[in-house]
Amino acid sequence: MKLIFCVTNDISYDQRMHRIAETLVDEGHDVEIVGRVLPDSTTIVIQKYSQKKIRCFFQKGVSFYAEFNIRLFLYLLSKKVHLIGSIDLDTILPVYYASLLKGSKRSFDAHELFPEVPELVGRKWIKLFWQCIEKHYMKKFPIRYTVSYSIAHFYLAKYKLKFEVIRNLPIKIEDNKKKQKDKTEKYLFYQGALNDGRGLPEIIQAMSSVENYTLKIAGEGDLSNSLRALAINLNLSDRIEFLGKINPNDLRSYTDGASIGLNLLENKGLSYYYSLANKFFDYMHAGVPSICMNFPEYKKVNQEFNVAVLIDELGISSILSAISYVENHYEKMTSACTLASVDYCWNTEREKLISLYRK
Repeated sequence: MKLIFCVTNDISYDQRMHRIAETLVDEGHDVEIVGRVLPDSTTIVIQKYSQKKIRCFFQKGVSFYAEFNIRLFLYLLSKKVHLIGSIDLDTILPVYYASLLKGSKRSFDAHELFPEVPELVGRKWIKLFWQCIEKHYMKKFPIRYTVSYSIAHFYLAKYKLKFEVIRNLPIKIEDNKKKQKDKTEKYLFYQGALNDGRGLPEIIQAMSSVENYTLKIAGEGDLSNSLRALAINLNLSDRIEFLGKINPNDLRSYTDGASIGLNLLENKGLSYYYSLANKFFDYMHAGVPSICMNFPEYKKVNQEFNVAVLIDELGISSILSAISYVENHYEKMTSACTLASVDYCWNTEREKLISLYRK
């Protein structure tokens, strides 16, 4: 079958979609991911699946969403496709109407609670618009899945809609723990978008009191310039390295080499509170203890395997205390990461994904 999945990001860095697409290709499907061209987008890297990046005149706001949705809708109408997958609410309208007109099946993958993202907190009417889209259209998608059990429970309670859970777990790579013995540099590591609510200003400020580590930050986002300026103002430029966007295959070496991983989301809406981020498991699979917020999904995993220090409030003193805890329990925590990575890997999730699409 021909399957097309639609996102509004630059698909080059979307590890979840890469895993999903490769899994379905291995099942014999012809898979395509449609994303967008960003100002700093790189050339498309050849994969098992095909890729299409839509170029838009507008880059953000209502104008962008309107333009992208129209372009996506027209593109989908031009394709022969058996199933179209919407990734989050910002692609649900063109996917629904294109699938309706073409008689195609459709699926919905909620990477987050879209109306509850920090960018919509306090924006009453825009949030209400997305909630109306959510309420009216999600039920029209017979295949529904999401990234965490907390989000699945939220949708079940609010709309009586059942969501399967396909978590953001990495593919198990053998022998990656041996790299821990070869570390020559001690550094804290953050990977992901440089956006509001990720705890990045606090992390940078905490570095003024951290003596034994440097800090590496991989990614770009809305705060890219202000974070670089903050590092300069605090005279920390020689101890903080901004790596920019890194291809997932190259990113792994930085994650493997880290001493402590950072995953500090502020509680700015339920989307962050119910999150279960890629990076949490990437750190785990690299044998790297992490510092995370004490949110439900991370707490659930950490009760089973002590792979992270969970903090209740985001602040410099909390970050420093967490670093100290990791240092004092480092061997036990790296061993816990090794054990946890056996259970928390893509092998378990891929079978659930395959079962969904076989139906």
